[in-house]
Amino acid sequence: MNTVLEVLASASFLEKALLLIVGGVLTGIIVPVVKSRMDKSRFEQQKVFEAGLARQAELIRARGQFLQDLVDPVWQFQLLALQVSYDSSAKETFQKALANYDEQSWQHLKKIRAIVGGARWFTSDSAYSALTEFVDGWLLQEIDGKLMTMRRSRTADWGHFNQWLYSESRKKTDALLVVLAKDFGLAPANRTE
Repeated sequence: MNTVLEVLASASFLEKALLLIVGGVLTGIIVPVVKSRMDKSRFEQQKVFEAGLARQAELIRARGQFLQDLVDPVWQFQLLALQVSYDSSAKETFQKALANYDEQSWQHLKKIRAIVGGARWFTSDSAYSALTEFVDGWLLQEIDGKLMTMRRSRTADWGHFNQWLYSESRKKTDALLVVLAKDFGLAPANRTE
């Protein structure tokens, strides 16, 4: 028993016991603090991840709404021009179609331009360029420009204009929508590549 008391009274034993007690106390304090920090870090990462998902969902929603908003006035404008050429055979209906075109075409173009301008923040430079080229080049210069030129001509071939516009409007509009779908990471339905 004396040896047990000597060991218990020795400085080495007391140091080891003190280290063991201090280690236990520190472990009881440090482990919860470290775990708390790890949990907080994980929580912050989760919030960042969820915010990223929310932004991505909002972007997808905005792109879908953009496509819905764009398609109708684009086709309405092109159909107004087609109506003029379609009704060109009878003077009275032709004049009504021209008046209707004059009345509505700029409203559609204004709406299209506003929609395209709003797309700047979620389209790539190439997609935005395709959009502006479609509006400025196709809708304004080619369709509206040709229609205005033909309107002033006494020998306008409205039948040819109608066939050209009917064929090209679908091609040009579809080509633009394919560019946008690729830019948005969408694929046309039932399409294999």
